[in-house]
Amino acid sequence: MRYNAANTDGRDLLYIDFPMHYTHVKNRGWHIRKKGHTIGRLPVAVPRQGEHFYLRTLLTVKRGATSYEDLYTVDGVNYETPSATCRALGLIFDDSEWISLFDEIKDSTPAASLRNQFGVILANSEVLDPQGIWDRFREAFSDDCLFRISSLGRDLDAPPLEWSEEERRYDFALWLLGDVLQDLGLDWATARLVKYRHSWIVRERNALIAEALDFDQEVERQIFSNSVSLFSPGQRDAYDTIMHTITNGLKPNTFFLQGPAGTGKTFLYKTLCSQFRSEGKIVLCVASSGIAALLLPNGRTAHSLFKIPIACTDDSVCRIPAQSQLANLLRRTALIIWD
Repeated sequence: MRYNAANTDGRDLLYIDFPMHYTHVKNRGWHIRKKGHTIGRLPVAVPRQGEHFYLRTLLTVKRGATSYEDLYTVDGVNYETPSATCRALGLIFDDSEWISLFDEIKDSTPAASLRNQFGVILANSEVLDPQGIWDRFREAFSDDCLFRISSLGRDLDAPPLEWSEEERRYDFALWLLGDVLQDLGLDWATARLVKYRHSWIVRERNALIAEALDFDQEVERQIFSNSVSLFSPGQRDAYDTIMHTITNGLKPNTFFLQGPAGTGKTFLYKTLCSQFRSEGKIVLCVASSGIAALLLPNGRTAHSLFKIPIACTDDSVCRIPAQSQLANLLRRTALIIWD
């Protein structure tokens, strides 16, 4: 911005494109680039970082700003903050895109996946009224809750008797959402949601194993049967190799599946998952990012599930106590799919 304030030749460029045409010399400032080629890069920011995120957004759309005052000016009106400026430029939207998303998928997506997706959206995107979206789709978010409550048996910490069926269902859904938020590093205040009113499960129970076994074997068997018949030759070859190794207890039993986008890797992952679940076995599906995890059945980020430190060193370890619920879940797991 200092260069643009004193010169006019760079005012047609976006902030991120500036290093392609100019080079910075220490103690001498910016000068026109005469040789070499450099690509500019802006640090990643997510909406929950507030004004930092909106400042980054402004820098990707406004050209030739000469000062912060100029950067925050739209049609001659100066705004006090980056978010207000973004709003004036139409860069901040309402929640209609999220409403459209859940309207589209609520009838075809399991409630657990809907809750996971809602949590990922809260952690990584701009949601103006999280409570409003929860209230609007709480029936879909809680569709599995009465069945889950009935299956808890002696592990259930029963809510007050005067609670209606609706109260039980919706509060239990919030309780389940709490685990999703925790995995994503969010608390209820940050998520801007009203917290559940009752703690539902006797904590001695391994809720992780119960969640991993929460599927219908017959449905999974049907999914597997339909999917395996659609394999391409490459998918069939990978599937046969993996299953031959596992069925015969061979070593090594770790596989790396490589292929360009669109070649059906995720389809193969889902088919393998359905086969193991059709046999009543536990499958854990993880990915390196929350967005990729959404494509997998009950997918989670590897860092959250396996307690991998975000900042890793040569001495880093996954903090999983030997007698914890997570350790017992891993002992019961038949297959891990890591995208």
